[in-house]
Amino acid sequence: MLAYLIRYQRPWACFVLTAVGLFLRTRQFLDREWWNDERYQLFYMVGQFQPFWQRHSYGDFTCFPGDYLILYPFLRMFGLHQLTDPFPPFSDFERFLLSFPHILISVVGFYFLYLICKRYLKTTLGFVLAFVLFSFHRELIFHAFEFRPYAVLPVLSLAVFYFTGSLIKHNVRQSMPIKFLIGSFFVFTILFHSYGILMVCLPVLFYLIVDFRSLREKGSLGAYLKFFGIVFLVVGPWWIWYATGNPLGVLLDPKQFDTFRYFPNPLVDLIGFFKGVFGNLMGDKKFYILLLGLMAAPVVPHKERRSQILFFLLLVVIPIQIIFLLDLFKNYMFLQRQFVWVAPWFVFLIAWQWDSMINYFSKKK
Repeated sequence: MLAYLIRYQRPWACFVLTAVGLFLRTRQFLDREWWNDERYQLFYMVGQFQPFWQRHSYGDFTCFPGDYLILYPFLRMFGLHQLTDPFPPFSDFERFLLSFPHILISVVGFYFLYLICKRYLKTTLGFVLAFVLFSFHRELIFHAFEFRPYAVLPVLSLAVFYFTGSLIKHNVRQSMPIKFLIGSFFVFTILFHSYGILMVCLPVLFYLIVDFRSLREKGSLGAYLKFFGIVFLVVGPWWIWYATGNPLGVLLDPKQFDTFRYFPNPLVDLIGFFKGVFGNLMGDKKFYILLLGLMAAPVVPHKERRSQILFFLLLVVIPIQIIFLLDLFKNYMFLQRQFVWVAPWFVFLIAWQWDSMINYFSKKK
């Protein structure tokens, strides 16, 4: 028995930490009432099916229909689409039924994190760090089971990163049905939410840069570019259709929304701004010490450091910067939930950096 546990210590450690993470998410779900944004989303979803090609509002400043298409079948299945007033208090069981698709998707997120760790990490400690940071992440815990698209976005970001890497691993030579399914998933992700385009484009660019030489030497570069060219050709007109229907397409009254309501203005308090951003990315003050890996890993001459620097710039810095600049342009609040889908990438990066350093120094002995 002991030999079995030692042999499979990584999956068992991840399984235990997944159970802890799901317990924390369930406790958070049961300990709080729905907040107004969840109730407003339900308000816009009840009733007869709304044709998603008509750019309806689904309780958000967006016309992207992804979360509506996930939730509405369950609303009909349980007869909850006939609610006439979504604002009275719900029992925990009713809230569970309403959020059931998001709960299932949140569970799947742990599996994708494990698959990514298997692909990149070499030490058991690296696996443990990744799952500890993910399981105990304050923002991921809060949003995991909520009746909002932010429950799904972190899982989509992990899945996109994994499937893009899978295309590289197999030199874009999977069977046509497999490639069709992966391509369809990318299309769905882009049309799920306004952030979907960033969620797909940035990992595609990351792998293109990191594996450019390998793709070219194996003759797969053309297939890689063709695959994603078809994806963007298919999804492009739809994305433009939904994006131009976004109510935020018009400038909002700056007196109504303050971009710096929840984060300090970086021109006034740059350190406070970065503390707010990185604090939300890490998710718990107890783990702030691990941020030292961001400074130490690029100095240690391990072979993954260039990829990790590029990962940090492309998959962490750039999406948050784009979101921040868009909020400034739209006169909208800069909110932590807007980049909650970046948090899984960030905590994986922290674990990856420490894993690389531990592996490097263990081999130097």
